[in-house]
Amino acid sequence: MLSKKLSQSEKLNIIEKEYDIPLEEDLRKDVSVMCNLSQGIVDDTKAEIILNMFKKGYTLE
Repeated sequence: MLSKKLSQSEKLNIIEKEYDIPLEEDLRKDVSVMCNLSQGIVDDTKAEIILNMFKKGYTLE
């Protein structure tokens, strides 16, 4: 469930089929928000790394 290799829909399918937990639309939306939040954090981190490299004089190559 914590694997980065599984998509959001694959994780939701595992919850429903393997753990027999019914998922309502509200829970699906909450999972989507959490997935998007974590992607935003990753994107922000990448941007910060690139800016730090630029400040230190590194090129994009």
